[in-house]
Amino acid sequence: MTKANILIVDDLPQNLKLLSELMKGNDYYVRPVTSGKLALLAAKAIPPDLILLDINMPLMDGFETCEKLKSIENTKHIPIIFLSANTEPDAVIKGFELGAVDYITKPFNATEVLIRVKTHLELKFSKETIIKQNHAQQELLHVLCHDLMNSVGAAQAMLNIKKMDEGLSEEDEMMSLAIDNAVDVIGIVHQLRKIDENKMEIELNLSNLKGLVGEMLIILHEKIKQKGIEVIVEIDEEEIVAVESVSFINSILNNLLTNAIKFSFQNGKIIISAKKINDLVHLSVKDFGIGMPEELKVDVFKVEKATTREGTNGELGTGFGMPLVKKFILAYGGKIEIVSHEKSAEGDAHGTEIKLELQTILPEL
Repeated sequence: MTKANILIVDDLPQNLKLLSELMKGNDYYVRPVTSGKLALLAAKAIPPDLILLDINMPLMDGFETCEKLKSIENTKHIPIIFLSANTEPDAVIKGFELGAVDYITKPFNATEVLIRVKTHLELKFSKETIIKQNHAQQELLHVLCHDLMNSVGAAQAMLNIKKMDEGLSEEDEMMSLAIDNAVDVIGIVHQLRKIDENKMEIELNLSNLKGLVGEMLIILHEKIKQKGIEVIVEIDEEEIVAVESVSFINSILNNLLTNAIKFSFQNGKIIISAKKINDLVHLSVKDFGIGMPEELKVDVFKVEKATTREGTNGELGTGFGMPLVKKFILAYGGKIEIVSHEKSAEGDAHGTEIKLELQTILPEL
């Protein structure tokens, strides 16, 4: 394993010697320098894994050195631990405000210094590992979407040829709709990837809310019919929301309504309602099913904690739908809230209500 590279900055030779021997004795590669100017040159030439930086130095003190390091692209992410005899709160606060990760007062304890150095190096290397893994996953997602699009695109092309030659049967039409939705969803995944990488913002448009809900209800018609669900839509015909329609239908409405159906009882009821207050539309999707335990509500938006569970008829899911919903809602400039009560033997007040707050005006460019 490669030794961690530590840059030590102090204008006093005896301090440099003491810290250098301490670090070397614990198998770190050490570069000692005696000024802020030399520290900048050394860090830019070969960025270290961590910097131990004295504050009280002539010409360029530790605060100024830290500020300059944080302004340079290839050195701004290097963790900096300040070393100083100054224990005044203002000095400590200033150090953290400039971007330092820790502050050790002189005279220091060797064991304390080693523990703090070890801790911040582990944090740095863990963060780098996570970033690398994330990049690898993003690349894998890109490849999978590309390959999936090839297969789905081929099926879509064959149906289009059949439609032109002989027309489509009712089953073909349903298959065509499903394939078109799959193509749209792949497009959404690409959008999400770009949003996560801060490469784009979702392009919003003003859309008729009742029309969007109606499209999703058509897609989910069979699921609703099979479970005997009564769907009540209480949305004004003229209600407009600022959303990206493809993601709103295929990700947000699809997940919310699929969950409402999944966790409703046979012959249950779902109410979809909307109310405009000032420049916001408050959209509600409410079911009267099994409800959600408190511990599940805490984790339902966390990607790292899949919250999948069986529906009332044994329906399965991925558990990743709600994190996707929240990501889009936030991208629209909206809010999301969950109100839920588990079914119990004592009462009938059970079920889940998802409340969305949506903009009705496009953001200014």
